[in-house]
Amino acid sequence: MKICPTYSGNGQGVATQAVPMTTLQGAVVSVDEFALTIRAANGEQVVVQNRPWSFALEQKFAAKVGEQIKLTGFYQNGLFEVAQMENLTNGARAEIRDQSGRPGWAGKGNGFNTGTVN
Repeated sequence: MKICPTYSGNGQGVATQAVPMTTLQGAVVSVDEFALTIRAANGEQVVVQNRPWSFALEQKFAAKVGEQIKLTGFYQNGLFEVAQMENLTNGARAEIRDQSGRPGWAGKGNGFNTGTVN
């Protein structure tokens, strides 16, 4: 079972390049206010929990057992890090991370390499 880890920090890092993304698709095997678990078509079980899951819920992402979910993300240290989630059954979507892998809840940082200043 792959578990998406929890990260914390102050968002002061330098902007990074896009990370190679991969897509997993599968059925919801369990869901509650704490986590979403899917079994991907390749047999891999992926758990979205902690801040990534609460951030998805804040965006009104919803899923039920048996619904088809598409997860786009990347592998880091052997764990799948979800960047985007789409419920193929009900159309719900959530953007969790940007193309560089930066979490959406981290804010815009200090403007370093973004072309803007906060």
